[in-house]
Amino acid sequence: VVDPAIEIQGDNVVIKLKRPYGAFLNIIAQSAHWAAILDKETCIKLGLWNGKADTWWKYKNVAKEESPLHTYANGTGPYKLVEWDRKQQKISLAANESYWKGPAKIKKVIIWAIPEWSTRKAMLEKGDADTIDVSIEFVDQLKSNKDIQIFRNLPTLAVTVLLFNWSVNPNSKFIGSGKFDGNGIPPDFFSDIYARKAVAAAINYDALIQEVLKGSGKRVPTALPQGLLGYDPSLPLYKFNLNDVKTYLQKAWNGQAWQKGIKFSIAFNEGNTARQRVAEMIKMYMEMAAPGKVKIEVQPLQWPNFLDATQNGEIPVSINAWQADYPDPDNFIFTHYHSSGDYADRQGDAFKKFVSTPRKELGGKSLDELIKEAATQTDPQSRGKLYTQIQKFVIDNCISVPLYQPTATYVFRTWVKGWSYNPMRPGNDFYSLYKQQ
Repeated sequence: VVDPAIEIQGDNVVIKLKRPYGAFLNIIAQSAHWAAILDKETCIKLGLWNGKADTWWKYKNVAKEESPLHTYANGTGPYKLVEWDRKQQKISLAANESYWKGPAKIKKVIIWAIPEWSTRKAMLEKGDADTIDVSIEFVDQLKSNKDIQIFRNLPTLAVTVLLFNWSVNPNSKFIGSGKFDGNGIPPDFFSDIYARKAVAAAINYDALIQEVLKGSGKRVPTALPQGLLGYDPSLPLYKFNLNDVKTYLQKAWNGQAWQKGIKFSIAFNEGNTARQRVAEMIKMYMEMAAPGKVKIEVQPLQWPNFLDATQNGEIPVSINAWQADYPDPDNFIFTHYHSSGDYADRQGDAFKKFVSTPRKELGGKSLDELIKEAATQTDPQSRGKLYTQIQKFVIDNCISVPLYQPTATYVFRTWVKGWSYNPMRPGNDFYSLYKQQ
């Protein structure tokens, strides 16, 4: 499988794909986590792939905890891993003095996950931190500090989307009793389009962007962000309407949801205020539209627990963000809407069956087939038309709910120099940074 696909012709590596794929060069050229180069001898020493063509399959899709690289750093970059303190969620790096471009100017880097905003803010103000993550609602608290520089409204290739799990794990604690009795919902509750539409109509999108995000976001019709091929601003947006919430709930499951009442949980990662507000908004407006009929619990989870719960199919409604791995629409469309996409397990088996089943409105093709066809097209105009067709189907069936495409904000102490922004590489390139009073 591997040998015939890869050839060496002089100074060129020739890779023969099974099918055309327009994003291929971007995938292998720009993003290290897709095409990382690791030291072969070290890999073999650790028990990883030995490079032989007949053994590669043993190392495909290995669970991260089972890989030796989960606890061992193997790379050639400008920094070395000194320590990963999992208990404190703290990573320490030291400059690689043998780096081929020369040693980094900043010799030591500490990356520390601190959920509490007040603690992060105090560290930045005291100079104990050079840069911190700041939710947009807190940015104004830093404006008057002359020692802090703020960069706002930077474009992103990212979307925040509310996902429905169409087939929740029956053992989930987030669906209550697991049946229509006023104290839960059945595991397949959100496989009903009206159940999904009720949630979509309970979100005050304008208030979310203007009041919660302070204007640092824009609405998008689907999970495809503005700036990529296939984005179509003429597509309809979901609307906030309490009357629609009530109407959809009355139609859900042939009236069972309305007659017997429902109860479920919406989870978000602790410390993410914007996601918390979305969850609280849905709770407030759905309970307001259907008093006594709907009970929703908003549950903050620590990030590792949130990931585990969503990946194990336990959460019926979750709020997730996707940042581009490579600048191509397939990275977003496939991820969110294909039965083999990264979010497919979070959306359940009923979702997978729905998108992989041929549909009359799609000319007898399944959504999966259209997504694959769009990815293999080489003509941009043809690809764009296919992505519009895909997105219309997604919207009509309320497969998930795009909340917003964020804009980025970064804050630093003024002594941090050399920073530049790249929407394809969010975060900090420590090698380019230096500190100067």
